[in-house]
Amino acid sequence: MSRRIYAVATGQNHANLPPILSVAEQGDLVVWLETPLARQRRWVAGANEVLRRRHIQQTSIELEDADVHSPRALARRILDDLSQHPNAEAVFVLNGGQKHMVLGVGEARQGARLQLVYSDVRPAQLWVLAPEDSAFHAEALRNPLTFDEFLLATGLSEAPGTTSCLVWSHNGGAQVEPAVSYAQAGPIKLPVLRSWMQTNPELRARWQDLVDKAIRNTGVRLGVAQRLELVQRLGSVDSTLFTATEAFFRHAMQQVLQQQASLGKQFEQSVARAVVRFLTENPDLARPVVEVRQGLVVAKRETPELTFAEYDVAILLENAMLIHLECKSGALDEKDLFARLAKLREVGGQAAQQVLCVPLRTEPADQLAHTHETLQRLQRLCQVSPNFQLLVYTEPGQAPAYEVEGQRYEFPTFEQGLRQLLAPFRPEVARGPR
Repeated sequence: MSRRIYAVATGQNHANLPPILSVAEQGDLVVWLETPLARQRRWVAGANEVLRRRHIQQTSIELEDADVHSPRALARRILDDLSQHPNAEAVFVLNGGQKHMVLGVGEARQGARLQLVYSDVRPAQLWVLAPEDSAFHAEALRNPLTFDEFLLATGLSEAPGTTSCLVWSHNGGAQVEPAVSYAQAGPIKLPVLRSWMQTNPELRARWQDLVDKAIRNTGVRLGVAQRLELVQRLGSVDSTLFTATEAFFRHAMQQVLQQQASLGKQFEQSVARAVVRFLTENPDLARPVVEVRQGLVVAKRETPELTFAEYDVAILLENAMLIHLECKSGALDEKDLFARLAKLREVGGQAAQQVLCVPLRTEPADQLAHTHETLQRLQRLCQVSPNFQLLVYTEPGQAPAYEVEGQRYEFPTFEQGLRQLLAPFRPEVARGPR
């Protein structure tokens, strides 16, 4: 017997798809309940396309605002539709819609055999209330969204000219080679000063100090401020020297930023491979993970020429929840972090998680100072805003601790932190067929 699967279209419409895909079978029909706002903003467009590609048929019922705010009116709309299909089983997905709409669903359940389903956040599993039951029971989610389908459902696609790396798949496990050690990365090298500048040790020392500070602070902003100060001094000394040092500064900063970008990419790759290694060694914690992508750059489908967001290491779970490991090996810009969080929540909803991943590099001494300052700032940020989480990257066997001015600082290892991150999503029920 075919089923009619009802779901309320919502602004985060991808949340409806895990329960729909878990219960839908060939011959079933998804019935979207669309409010005036949902129709105006075309909230079902992405989900429509995902289901169409999976060969799942769909239709819609146009609700009015009065139906939304009146439980009895909503129940009547559901029952009227069911009365025209007396031989169909009825399933209602509870993930979408305003909270008070569930009262209308409950009233409809009094007049028809209506099965209720919804997918949970923690743990990632399906809850089902059969018509004859008085309590929900848990089942495993099935047929999860792929990352491409998740992007499609949220109105996004990979930005033109970019290709992310699929490093893990629930079907195929690891998709990349073992991790390359980020600890093997060499220090950023300074461009060599022109030989004629070596005749002025004081000036050379100023430049060395300037570029050192720029490197420690990933110094676009700080570098510009110091450049202006230095140029002011040099301009009153020698116009030729002024021109030459300006050219050198531009060259030096270009070299520094290029090396920092390369180092950042290497760190991102190491984190991705460490995640793969962890999932391979911990299959119980890998259960809710569908895919892991590295270097994902996305754009909105209506404006593909504009980059919307960049995800360093993105983890997609069976309940369509997105976890982003943002790899920070350079400077921190808190305003930028909050802007990235807002975009992540726009795509993945309030349940999406922004995890700030930083390397624990303790050598040489100036690197330890930078690491300590970064970790202190991020810990304060996470305390002020619980929307962020901190994940410290450590190499296998590396002690997750260091000392500064006689005080010892300890952190969970990368593996321990990842375990704490994924454990709440582990399903409590056995996995069924996918």
